[in-house]
Amino acid sequence: MFVRLLILLTIFSGVALAQPLAREPMTPKQLRALRVIRDRHEGKRQDLQIRLQGKRLELAKLIRDDDVEKSQVQAKLDEILSLERQRQQVFLDEIFEAKGQLSRAQWGPFRQRVLRNLLQERRRGGQLPRRESDQSSL
Repeated sequence: MFVRLLILLTIFSGVALAQPLAREPMTPKQLRALRVIRDRHEGKRQDLQIRLQGKRLELAKLIRDDDVEKSQVQAKLDEILSLERQRQQVFLDEIFEAKGQLSRAQWGPFRQRVLRNLLQERRRGGQLPRRESDQSSL
């Protein structure tokens, strides 16, 4: 699932790279709107992350159990995959809501920052840190 999302986002970034990137600064109104969008989705993201961690711990316990049935492990894995899909949907909702606040020239650099942060998150294996210095980051 993540791979499909990454491929989709890579395609979007390839289209943007074919066009010159004009640096159009964001207005205070846009920055406020992006902050509101980020804050609105932050709670959902954190809730899903906490639930995912719990389900992953439950999966680990199941796997350590000598008497576990494959169907039990499969059911727990299905729960994890469902939560992961929900988390990815929140991510997509957030970035496309943000896109609606930006001009075409602003969207390209913004998208590139989002992709860079997403890749850094994957390398670290955790959540994105909150970056107070970059008000436009998700």
